Amino acid sequence: MFNQCLHKKRETNNNWNTPKEAFKNLPIPKGIIFEPFTNSTSKSHDFLRELGHEVVLGDWLRPPPYDCLVTNPPFSLIQKLLPELINRDKLFILLVPLGILVRKYFQPYFDKINILIPKKRIHFENEDNKKRCPFDTIWITNIKMNKITYID
Repeated sequence: MFNQCLHKKRETNNNWNTPKEAFKNLPIPKGIIFEPFTNSTSKSHDFLRELGHEVVLGDWLRPPPYDCLVTNPPFSLIQKLLPELINRDKLFILLVPLGILVRKYFQPYFDKINILIPKKRIHFENEDNKKRCPFDTIWITNIKMNKITYID
């Protein structure tokens, strides 16, 4: 039986940064890459630049001109972010928890996205350089490709 006392909402900490190796084998198209979710310790934009991409930063609700959005968004915003990105008619690649696939809010978009599954778990870093991830993540994209693709 489910114990309601044990099911308390935890305080959300969205400041976990994606390590460099997570970006290496993404099918990022040529053009301007938009990275809207950075914090004071984020390095994703630097990693994308090292991979040869032009990167712009900005507000996801009022984006600068771009060709593809590539980001690890705050997981607490995915439910709001996903319909906005689908309706923009722009390319995107988002890092999301694997559990999103069974969420009710995700189901209407399932036929509009493709899934990139990392071959190993991505361990994120916080401001104190602590690394951990007790759950699996996947990349979702609207880039035309196989429905499910494994990436290194």
